[in-house]
Amino acid sequence: MKSKILFTLFFSALISLQNVLAQTYCMPPSGNQTITSSTGNFYDSGCAGLNYSNNENGTMTICPTATACVTSLTFSSMALADATDILRIYSGIGTGNPLLQTFQGPVNTTSFSLLIVSQDASGCLTALFQSGSSGVTAGWVATIGCNIPTALNEIYTANLSGSYIAADLAGNNFLNINLSSPSSFTTTIFSVDGKKVSEKNYSLAGGQHKIFLQTENLPQGIYFCRVEGENVNKAFKFIKQ
Repeated sequence: MKSKILFTLFFSALISLQNVLAQTYCMPPSGNQTITSSTGNFYDSGCAGLNYSNNENGTMTICPTATACVTSLTFSSMALADATDILRIYSGIGTGNPLLQTFQGPVNTTSFSLLIVSQDASGCLTALFQSGSSGVTAGWVATIGCNIPTALNEIYTANLSGSYIAADLAGNNFLNINLSSPSSFTTTIFSVDGKKVSEKNYSLAGGQHKIFLQTENLPQGIYFCRVEGENVNKAFKFIKQ
């Protein structure tokens, strides 16, 4: 009986440990690794308690678990030994995508907050870390997030059956909206960092409608369109090509 109790306690502790470790992601010292996660902590190869090592050349790609958001990294600590130690963050899958941020030593900064958000259609971020041979230190601490503009957080899961955003052959984005009854509503477009870029009001009869969005002057990237009014309340993620 005692052995059974001890086994049960050990198994429960092991499961709890696995749950904790599942939320910790450490940069590989070499090679490429891809994870799918919208929560957790992202560290250098030394993880939470050790230094990274000399002569590293590793890549980590982090993709979101949900199509409703894009990956973000919030850095709160950064320690790199010298100029040969460099962490680069790219928007998208792989290092061939646009470079969003470069951290280069020597640096030793704690208690700061720097948010980096994917601008790529995949919603992913890729981190590349390369270290030299002349010294090591504590590395970094970052929090993985699933970024949705604050204005959309509460309504993103609301229903609007049969409605979607697409693009025509010319690259113009349009909202195909299915109204169950006549409705007056507002479409508001936000950039991925939560800034409002356009707004327009509509009053339409019930049925299917094709509304062209005001995106022609926007740079390429990920955007969110909020539709709010009578009997409609939803947000859509879309890509401006």
